[in-house]
Amino acid sequence: RTPARAVALARRFSAKGVVRAAGEPRGLDALMDSKLLADARLIVNATSMGLTTGRFARLDYSSTAADCLFYDLIYSREPTAFLKPAIAAGRRATDGAGMLVNQGELAFRLFNRLAPPAGVMRAALLKELGRTLS
Repeated sequence: RTPARAVALARRFSAKGVVRAAGEPRGLDALMDSKLLADARLIVNATSMGLTTGRFARLDYSSTAADCLFYDLIYSREPTAFLKPAIAAGRRATDGAGMLVNQGELAFRLFNRLAPPAGVMRAALLKELGRTLS
């Protein structure tokens, strides 16, 4: 939530070989920087922005590469305010439903010391969200 914490996290991941740190953190105004967005291959919304207001910060979706993936940690029945324009622009988009399922399965395994029944949590969440299994 702060530039300093973003830098520290990027350095930590980079040191472990998870990701290559790609520059310095920027403010929301960077979401309209067409030159910066042209090089992006992944744009993640890890904020609560749009969760209750139905609006997201201005973002120049059309400046992103055709193969750019938009990932929103928020999940809902319908695409979020962050994902709708990405889908309209023909970009790949996914939400946090899969992450929630993975966290739930891991928590089940840690607390119960056994694997959860395969696919049960995923099926339950998708049913609740009104989605079909794919």
